[in-house]
Amino acid sequence: MLEQIKTKLTSAEEETRRNAVNSLRNVPLNEAYPLLFQAMGDESWRVRKEAVDVFVAANPQNLHINELLGLFSSEDNAGQRNSAAEAVTRLGKSALSALVQRLDDHDPDVKKFVIDVIGNIHCHECVAPLISCLNDHDLNVASAAAEQLGNIGDSSAVPNLLESIVHNQSDFFRFNALSAIGKLAATAQVPPEITKLAANDLLRKPLYECLGSIADDSALPLLLEGFYSKQKSCRNAALVSWYRIYNRCSNMKQRQYATLMSNYSGTELVPAIMDAYSTTDLIRTEAVINILDLIGDNRGVELFLHAFSIDRLAKRTLEAIKHLYPESMARGVELYGTADETVRAAICMLCAECHYTEGIDVIRKGLVESYPTVRQAAAKAAGKLGLLDAIKELVALLDDETEVCDAAAESLQSFAYLDRDAIQKVTDTLSRSEKSNRRRVAALLSATLGDGDRLNLLVKDEDPQVRQAAVNAMRITHLAGVESILVMALVDEDPDVRIAAAEAIGDSGSAGLVTALVSTLQDNDIWVQCAILKSLVKISPETGFSHIEKLFPTATGLLLLTCIQLLGTIASVKAFEMIRQMLDSSDRDVASLANEIMNKHNSKQDPA
Repeated sequence: MLEQIKTKLTSAEEETRRNAVNSLRNVPLNEAYPLLFQAMGDESWRVRKEAVDVFVAANPQNLHINELLGLFSSEDNAGQRNSAAEAVTRLGKSALSALVQRLDDHDPDVKKFVIDVIGNIHCHECVAPLISCLNDHDLNVASAAAEQLGNIGDSSAVPNLLESIVHNQSDFFRFNALSAIGKLAATAQVPPEITKLAANDLLRKPLYECLGSIADDSALPLLLEGFYSKQKSCRNAALVSWYRIYNRCSNMKQRQYATLMSNYSGTELVPAIMDAYSTTDLIRTEAVINILDLIGDNRGVELFLHAFSIDRLAKRTLEAIKHLYPESMARGVELYGTADETVRAAICMLCAECHYTEGIDVIRKGLVESYPTVRQAAAKAAGKLGLLDAIKELVALLDDETEVCDAAAESLQSFAYLDRDAIQKVTDTLSRSEKSNRRRVAALLSATLGDGDRLNLLVKDEDPQVRQAAVNAMRITHLAGVESILVMALVDEDPDVRIAAAEAIGDSGSAGLVTALVSTLQDNDIWVQCAILKSLVKISPETGFSHIEKLFPTATGLLLLTCIQLLGTIASVKAFEMIRQMLDSSDRDVASLANEIMNKHNSKQDPA
């Protein structure tokens, strides 16, 4: 058999060679490994991959792993060498002892290759052997060890890395070791020999990153000097690291540094910081925004306006703008005419957030802008500022894109608490509109106004989306006669309306509607059935359980998943017995859900 496989491995056909490698799965590894190693050097990556898969699947012992590591010396076949590295990496910890032995290899290239593989295994046990290589006489070996310690991310290596930087004066090594520390996070005393490296152009950037990871606030003056660096990459690193250390300071020290930074308002430091702003590097941008806020210079307002549109930075940017209020908003309004649509939208929203009434004219412009993002922001701002005289413009936006329409509708709803009569008139007009979308908004406004009569009419509208909106609106209001309307909606011709009715009944918690839910449980739409079951369990767990029992034996797909989920909610002894029946279901989704619920239940029963 082995002779046949050997012959096939020399075939010109790639698939023949791959199949030959696959057939080695049935051969003891003691006999198969020489052929697997040969296949790891094949010209085809598919054959090489198959050889790696077969070798790893055979659960090799140290003897075979040591033989495999011999391929690291295969300088004339990079594919074979890389395949061996991939196999060892996949074996993980089980290959570590064999790898560590290879660190004594006389060939520095092999040692470096071994170190890279150890780094890729990525476990705590890898740290000690890599630390032992930091003082290797070969520069490439020592530098590779430093690099991999950073990649593993174990901060226990920081003291050793710092010590090695002091003793190894090679710029190449120091660059790798500083970069490694920059990826770690462990406060440590930084020797003066290391801070002096800021004078070295090559090492300045990794030094700043290193300080950001481990230094205390004594490093802040040095990093502040880095703000003026001629190299932009160094300035960026200094900014990020300064802010990282500032964040680690106590509240008292933060106040001290805030006072210090405020002295730089009006200086040339501000443009240098602004130059570090980036739409792609949010970590750096966050540092820029916070440092500019500490300085408190109005020149930063334009960046704040840009950053406000970034979700992660919106809250912090709003604080910065409020710290400079009202000058910041005056500057924002001034910039509106020349800013792009993203900033114009931000200006509209900020006028509302800061209650800057001098910006009302800007919001009015925004309501008729050509960009939907600006119209949406202006519509929201009009509602927050209570601009009742913008009702006409907001009504016009109800025919706009969905996001704009929803913002306008939300603002009109808020106006109902400011001028009920005005919104009552708007609702009356909208409810008689030929446009179904306007009638849909009329349903929302009717609920806000508590106008049950109008809701009763809209729930019978010819358009199912209007009927659905009317039913959904009833979920937020407590009007007399709503129950009878919901019962009627349970048999609507449109399934989405029936789902909305079932959910509204569940929210109501009315025991008097249980009968209506039960009578419609045989709905021909599975989604409706699920909504009805959920509401039944919500109102009356006992009734819901009795009907789940009836459905359970024949339920499949979504209905069965819903039943299992609701049984977990009911959480009775019988409910868990039924869930257990599904633990070995042939349906993977069903079995997965059942196991998930039972695991949570069991962990509660046995916290230990």
